[in-house]
Amino acid sequence: MAKENAGWFTRTEQGIITDTKDKKEIKEGLWYKCPECKKIIPTEDHEANLNVCECGYHARIPAVKYFEILFDNNKY
Repeated sequence: MAKENAGWFTRTEQGIITDTKDKKEIKEGLWYKCPECKKIIPTEDHEANLNVCECGYHARIPAVKYFEILFDNNKY
């Protein structure tokens, strides 16, 4: 009788059983995971914060991006 009342959330089969054709595609680079605190945030938010995590970890940025920040769009 206990098996009948187990509920809809009881797993009947082990492992992943989704067919490959039914899986959803996720864009690469959509999320950033901080190597220090392991927090996952959208890449867009991480870049808006100049590649600095909330925990204070500074991620590396490409040289071109660094020069864009440093030279302020060629104003100075």
